[in-house]
Amino acid sequence: MEDYTGRTPLVAARNRQAALTTTAATPLLTWTPEISGLYLVGVAGTVQTAATDLTVTVSYTDPTTGQAATLTLANGTSQPVGPVSLVGIIPALGGQPVTISATAGTANQVTLSPVATALP
Repeated sequence: MEDYTGRTPLVAARNRQAALTTTAATPLLTWTPEISGLYLVGVAGTVQTAATDLTVTVSYTDPTTGQAATLTLANGTSQPVGPVSLVGIIPALGGQPVTISATAGTANQVTLSPVATALP
């Protein structure tokens, strides 16, 4: 079994649904990893009644460079009605915040749940 000493295997704020009620960027989850490492990040949810464009980004600090970085999971991609699932892996610097944000092309059409998990 992997030793997760010093890091949380699952981010405590996971499984919280957020409706995208505007067309502005909406922060879904912000947390600060205790130590540097690889993290699986993503969103799962539903496009409700009409297709809409969706942008999902993860902002973090790269432990190799110490510089701010952004992973784009979807970049204005048209999403049909139904389930949405987007995931990626980031190398996050411990002690620096990580934020998962989403923007919908149409307000009140998308509900998303963010998740972040430490990888061994």
